[in-house]
Amino acid sequence: MLSRIAESLYWIGRYLERADNTARILEVEVQTNLENPPKGFKGTTRWSRNGNTDRPLSVKSAIVEAEYLADLSLSLGHPTSILSSIVAARENARGAREVISSELWECLNVTQNQMMLSRFEGDALSLHQFFQFTQFAKERVALAYGIVESTMTRDDAWHFFSIGVLIERIDMTVRLIGTRDLESEDIFGWITTLKSCSAYQAFIRAYGGVGMDRRSVLEFLVLDRGFPRSIYFALNGVGTALESLIDGNQAALRRDMAFRLLGKLKGDVEYLESEDLATELGVHLNRIQVGTGELSNAISSRFFHQDELQQWRIERN
Repeated sequence: MLSRIAESLYWIGRYLERADNTARILEVEVQTNLENPPKGFKGTTRWSRNGNTDRPLSVKSAIVEAEYLADLSLSLGHPTSILSSIVAARENARGAREVISSELWECLNVTQNQMMLSRFEGDALSLHQFFQFTQFAKERVALAYGIVESTMTRDDAWHFFSIGVLIERIDMTVRLIGTRDLESEDIFGWITTLKSCSAYQAFIRAYGGVGMDRRSVLEFLVLDRGFPRSIYFALNGVGTALESLIDGNQAALRRDMAFRLLGKLKGDVEYLESEDLATELGVHLNRIQVGTGELSNAISSRFFHQDELQQWRIERN
């Protein structure tokens, strides 16, 4: 497969997953501020769940320390907004038309067009419109994944797409966990985190609703072997795909930089004690995120001959 096609498939997966998880992060942040307004919160009454949601709301003046909220949803000027991610996924799909199904191409086209119609002038965005938009984003990404699942042959194209999805999922799951107060034992906050990962029902099935606390939630999202959005599960998926793409013996795999970095990261997570995870959460989250960035760079260098992955976050003074 041409490296250009492989790279396009990889980034289709990454951008779709990024759009989905960005929508989840924004929903968590807004909902948390609605339920527990922080000190200095502006516009509390206008964001009230019982208020007038039809009146335009300036997001930049409503959420303290969150002026980027509007930029991360509908802005085309922000490279990591939900809309920008969908547009980028569609553009990459245009360059890989020969290996994706017409159904996926149509899905991405319709999603982009509908989101473009949802754009608003300036920063005005009502609460009702905001939640409508993020819900639409999550539903359309789920539809795209369903189409890929049912129409793509499990060949190299499938593996590159899957690696893109899983690499982004690891990184964004870390970010979703990081939206919480990492030291907080408030179970309602951690339930919100589970719901933002579509993990609440799976968690209840796994733990039976008994002993729900911060430690058990972290174990589930980071270490669980069976939940598809856990970090460990995603790392396993990347390993399976890389083995198929490298298609070599064990000696060749050991020499491959991407596979070695994956093994190191997977080992760090696999043998992580739940007690260490609970007591040094910030340290371990940072280590996983840095390791994921290094793995992404190694995959790009190995298969796409690209420069290092551009940092997607924008630091604010």
